[in-house]
Amino acid sequence: MRSLLVILGAAGIYGWAQFLLSFHHITLFGPSHNAPGTDWMVYYGAINAFIGDHTAIVYDSFQFTDYLNATFAPWLSAPLPFHPWL
Repeated sequence: MRSLLVILGAAGIYGWAQFLLSFHHITLFGPSHNAPGTDWMVYYGAINAFIGDHTAIVYDSFQFTDYLNATFAPWLSAPLPFHPWL
């Protein structure tokens, strides 16, 4: 039982370390990922496109993906892959 708790504790520490270090885009524990929170970029980008009178790009998934990558480039460690608007 004690060894199981040690393994689960180590896995938990690894998971939190991966999450916290991903805010800096360079992780010491495994591959680099985009910063946490990229899922909200679709909604935020759509609202900004609507406010900026670029509503048409929201319905073109390729243009919208390019718009998201251009808008949030400083936040991303790599460009987002195809990101359809659902």
